[in-house]
Amino acid sequence: DRPDPGPPAVLALIHELQQSAYVVGGTPTDWRTGGGDSVAGYGSVYTAFDCVSPWTVGRFQDAGGCDEYYEERAALDLQACQAQHKSFAPV
Repeated sequence: DRPDPGPPAVLALIHELQQSAYVVGGTPTDWRTGGGDSVAGYGSVYTAFDCVSPWTVGRFQDAGGCDEYYEERAALDLQACQAQHKSFAPV
């Protein structure tokens, strides 16, 4: 485990990288709502990425779980990303 540098330091790094790169950020599944597995205070970090990539590996037991994720989270996440002109790539 590493010490948490905090949102300001992470945002500064993202903005620096964006000067020359497209930044894809792996995020918690609940990045948009700030609940569940999201880290408190990191909402501005998640939305700073050029592409938001929520981590869903191992979260589904079957196809029904995947469908539920899409209906309850991913569809709204995609809409939020599109409204901000960002890419959305759930893993």
